[in-house]
Amino acid sequence: LIALIKLLGGNVTAVFDSIDGLAVEGPLNIVGTLANRLDIELITEDRSARGSMDLTKPTVGVDPVAFAKTGLTGDSVGVAVLDTGIAQHEDFTKPTNRIVGWKDLVNGRTSPYDDSGHGTHVSGIIGGNGRAAARAGRDLAGIAPGVKLIGVKVLDNNMQGSESTV
Repeated sequence: LIALIKLLGGNVTAVFDSIDGLAVEGPLNIVGTLANRLDIELITEDRSARGSMDLTKPTVGVDPVAFAKTGLTGDSVGVAVLDTGIAQHEDFTKPTNRIVGWKDLVNGRTSPYDDSGHGTHVSGIIGGNGRAAARAGRDLAGIAPGVKLIGVKVLDNNMQGSESTV
């Protein structure tokens, strides 16, 4: 199949063994030829993707009106996030540092960091105050923007770890 794609002027840019799939760049006219093959089940466009916090609150069922009326921010709550770490991002550290605890069970470092970004993202959903996005006129605060955060690094930069560490 790869030889045929090349013959048709295409280029295989990625191979996905787990789904027996390929990413291909090439002229649009090769789609018809490939679509007629019995060994190809599906062809889709490789659309762009990007992360966003805009849908976080609606996704978990936070009613914005009720949220605003209660004034609850989680400021008396501490949340431990067991993940890849937590970066000292301004949404957690300004105007005051809400990262109140840190334990690195992977590399033993003494200061908070996140070499993957996943733990920081999860922490942002939970308790980011949205400070960085507010400068751009966007409300991307997390569910409880006043919580105290306790970062516990149990996963490495590839998001791998062991149950015993967790």
